[in-house]
Amino acid sequence: MSFELKIAWRYARARRKSLARFTSFVAVVGIAAGAGSLIVAQSLARGFADEMRDKILANTAHVMVFSKDETEISDWRAVKEKIETLENVREVSPTTYANAVVISETATIYAILRVQSQSNAECRMRNAELKTEGKKLATENQTENPHSAIRIPQSEVSLGARLAEKLNLKTGDGAEIATFENQGAPQRTFFRVKEVFQTGLYEYDSTWIYISPENFARLAGRSEFMPTILSVSVKDIYRANE
Repeated sequence: MSFELKIAWRYARARRKSLARFTSFVAVVGIAAGAGSLIVAQSLARGFADEMRDKILANTAHVMVFSKDETEISDWRAVKEKIETLENVREVSPTTYANAVVISETATIYAILRVQSQSNAECRMRNAELKTEGKKLATENQTENPHSAIRIPQSEVSLGARLAEKLNLKTGDGAEIATFENQGAPQRTFFRVKEVFQTGLYEYDSTWIYISPENFARLAGRSEFMPTILSVSVKDIYRANE
């Protein structure tokens, strides 16, 4: 037995009529409780940070490629193929972000319109999040509004859960969206809500709208979609700068 343990054992067995034993016990319990609380707090903080990181990385680009003047990438297919040859790249998807205003029967709200191909991996991760966290919400939003058939929808979009709640829209409902590109007259179109997604991040769920490249081109009055950004998903986020 070590010297320290001998001293501790000796004083622990002492039967002197004093407060030394009691105060020692209280001190040990206090230190143990403090250490336990610190471990629990660190575990909760680490778990929260990991969850937030996973949600953010699942719904945003790891690397964004755009032109110097931030205009359309005319040769985006060639650039996309070149980026895909890099070792750490998982997938490259063309996209565009646009300011928009959504107009429903009850509200008019600002939103961010994002072009999102339903076939890329980033969208699959988002849909997995929808199934696990937003299953109840998606089920509750399956009833279609009979008034949504008044106008023929020209596009289908996916709305964030909080945005859909503010607009009082459900899956199958129709509303109007206006975008402001090229600083000209706003482009307006009537759309149908294809799905309501939930990422768990309030900023995304309250402002984001996903639209397919074909529907965005139709909204902009063009025959073909031209992206302004190439969204790159990498295998190892910590090697994204290589």
